Amino acid sequence: MTANVTTIKDLQNGMKRVSVEAKVVEKGDPREVKSRFKDETYRIVDAVVADETGSVKLTLWNEQIDQVNVAITSKLTTVT
Repeated sequence: MTANVTTIKDLQNGMKRVSVEAKVVEKGDPREVKSRFKDETYRIVDAVVADETGSVKLTLWNEQIDQVNVAITSKLTTVT
């Protein structure tokens, strides 16, 4: 793995500024959800990503849905 990349087995709840290199092994069908706070509707898809250490569910929102495809390895980064 590349420097500053976390493996899936090392992910912990509440981590921030995490980068993971993983292959998308499954990607569900898009569905719509309505915001509880705004009068807006969002598209979401549940996907499963995996590296050599394990796998994890990943929820993709709106434009993220078209940015990942099954069998493609991607660097996924969160800044929250």
